[in-house]
Amino acid sequence: AAWDTPLPWCLSKPSRRAHPTRLCQKPFDNPSPFQVVLTFNKVPVHFITLVKMKKFLFIFLILFPSGLFAFQPKTVVHLSFGSYSQDADDVSLTGSDFSVGAKYYSHPNFAYFGSAGSGQSTGVWTSTDETMATEVSENHAEVVGGVEVRSQVIEKPSITPFIGLGLKVQSYSYDFNYVGSDIGETSGVGYGPIANVGVRLGLGRNFTIIPNYYFSTMTITGENSDFTVISSGLQVSLVAGF
Repeated sequence: AAWDTPLPWCLSKPSRRAHPTRLCQKPFDNPSPFQVVLTFNKVPVHFITLVKMKKFLFIFLILFPSGLFAFQPKTVVHLSFGSYSQDADDVSLTGSDFSVGAKYYSHPNFAYFGSAGSGQSTGVWTSTDETMATEVSENHAEVVGGVEVRSQVIEKPSITPFIGLGLKVQSYSYDFNYVGSDIGETSGVGYGPIANVGVRLGLGRNFTIIPNYYFSTMTITGENSDFTVISSGLQVSLVAGF
């Protein structure tokens, strides 16, 4: 009497009657491999296709880690050289600089940078009536550090513009030894903000060129008063073997 109601086909054998709960495939006229039925107490309950779930889980496990961990933090070292101009005490100077730096890429769009370098520049002071002219000079050594935000716009060849903001600390020496100069001959240590903008150009797997333009200000202590010095320049950085 307990078995008057027909059992599902997969529970019809006597050896299976002790197992009223079974996972089995319902026999359709046109069976689909994605149709699954759970028979519990002779009541069929349809649920999400297991095969599709397995496929989705497989794709998720493959793609999700690769998207999350595709970028690996790295540090690159570069050599930089360029030219710059400087305005101090109404005199314009031009010169060249050289530095060694490094960037730590902690994120595809974010990096920390630092560098150490030196430079020197010269100019000519001319009196108001243009009857006197004196050559002036400046040299410095500095360290620079800051953060950089970048975004790749083209993958091949790699073109990645960036903008950075940081702080420089500089040991300076000025020789403005002309009549009436407020700077005179002075040296000291100063600091100030620095900003740069540039683009990273990947030329092949092992060579990168990075042209960038920077702008900075700093206060120096002259013989008679303090002055704000404005500097700007164009640098080219080279990265090889990374």
